[in-house]
Amino acid sequence: MGEPKQELLEEYRTSSEAYWSAALRARLASIANAPSGLASHALGQADFISCEERVIAAVLQDVRTHLNDVRPVARLPPEILSHIFRIYSRIAPPFYVRRFEPSPRLEWIRVTHVCRRWRHVALAHTSLWTRVPLSLGTDWAHTFLHRSKPSSLHFGVPFGPSEPWSSHAVTIIQQNIHRTKSLCLNWGNVESSESSLLRKLENPAPILEDLEYQDGSRDLSLPAFPTNFLGGFAPRLRSVNIWGKLRISWSSPIFRNLVSLKLHTTYIDDETPSPLLHEVLDALERMSVLKSLDLQHKLPRADIPLAVDRIVHLPRLAFIRLHDSAQKCTSLIRHLKIPTDATVDLYVGIYFRETSTDLKPFFPAILACLGVTTTIPIATLSVKAVSSTLTLQGWREAADCAVLNTSMSRPRARPDFKLTFGGFMDHYVNGVDTWDRLGVRRFILNTFASGDLRKVWMTDKNWTMLRWKELSQRAPGVVAILPEDRAGQELCRALGEDRDTDILFPRLASLWLDGSESDLSRVIPKDVLAAREEAGCTLKVLMTNSDDR
Repeated sequence: MGEPKQELLEEYRTSSEAYWSAALRARLASIANAPSGLASHALGQADFISCEERVIAAVLQDVRTHLNDVRPVARLPPEILSHIFRIYSRIAPPFYVRRFEPSPRLEWIRVTHVCRRWRHVALAHTSLWTRVPLSLGTDWAHTFLHRSKPSSLHFGVPFGPSEPWSSHAVTIIQQNIHRTKSLCLNWGNVESSESSLLRKLENPAPILEDLEYQDGSRDLSLPAFPTNFLGGFAPRLRSVNIWGKLRISWSSPIFRNLVSLKLHTTYIDDETPSPLLHEVLDALERMSVLKSLDLQHKLPRADIPLAVDRIVHLPRLAFIRLHDSAQKCTSLIRHLKIPTDATVDLYVGIYFRETSTDLKPFFPAILACLGVTTTIPIATLSVKAVSSTLTLQGWREAADCAVLNTSMSRPRARPDFKLTFGGFMDHYVNGVDTWDRLGVRRFILNTFASGDLRKVWMTDKNWTMLRWKELSQRAPGVVAILPEDRAGQELCRALGEDRDTDILFPRLASLWLDGSESDLSRVIPKDVLAAREEAGCTLKVLMTNSDDR
């Protein structure tokens, strides 16, 4: 098949060459025989040949266009081709960092330089031009604005105030804020003198839905979030994400009817003012459709109590994360009522200035917030204690935890409940472990050890034999346990005393232990295993190396 095809192509090439060569010779002959009257206009043969060259180049361009039109990729409908461009624009957005790049990186924009059809398709679909790349400079920004036509805009490319065009970029946003759907400002290490640029955004934003603001400054003199921001009018705003040291006014109109609210700062100090509790509660009451609440070191002050009976209901909340001191976390959650199936992620900081009495109100506040009286229904529980941090993770479904399978993989799904105690403190005071002194382990037994519990992953080396026995009494339905290190040794001691007492964890079917098969008879006596099997409580002990996990 290959040889006949080559012969046909060769025959066609010969015919084509003969045709175009003859046509060219005829044209050149006509130039040589040009009427003498043209000489009066100072035109020579070189001028005519140059004109012919330009015409031939244009014809060749048309030939290339026709060639592109018959290729397989050209058969894609414009709708599919534009969809491919849209995916590519998300994967490879244009950017320009002057410190590292000699020139802008056009990335997906280069598809407009491939061929006429691709360019026509890209320019015809305005949605491709709605994400304005401010980092490329004002010229490219205006190009995107022109090509996006009346479509809603997304200013989502981070930029820093050190860039020479940053003030112009803010002006561009201000002029087009009325058609902006999402806005992301990342100022890097902003100086207080530059934060005034934020004050320029004072026009209303009638269709704005997502707002993100980040700065990495340690400057405590930063002003509060501008009171005239967006003219106080952003009725469709649903998501707010603010990271940094900006002082937030919870009475701002932007904190209204939100679906997602995230306020973060990584710096802890006593000089940055905290909001008042009633201001935060007032704002949350205006967010009746709130689904996600994430506050890190932005919680209200805990030294001005309110009436205990003031409760803010967040009926649609699906996720809540709080990260601050024990006092501040307690102060807020005791006034919240959230659905029992909401995902809870709390990081409670224990600092030098706090004592065990500061943590006692926290435990009942959690239960009240979740609307439960005694225990939180968790089917899988993970307890991990490392130095000055203790983390509890709970899953409502036993199947969600993948720690008890042949590969010994750790849980990967996000837990339904996560509670972390950590901070800067002495781990032992007068020989007493911090988590015992603060009542954390007692809280674990009282709150999570119930008839719902089925699987346990324990890495707390101070989880003693007595605690295992109490856990068995409170949670007799446990079917699988993965204890690590000393916690496993204490559990084996407790199981070894099963002879003359009630069966420990009567439904326990799988137990993972560190070591090898030769260690099994040493950690759990054979007669204990035989007694369990005779009582119908067969236990399968699997020895594994912790490195395999």
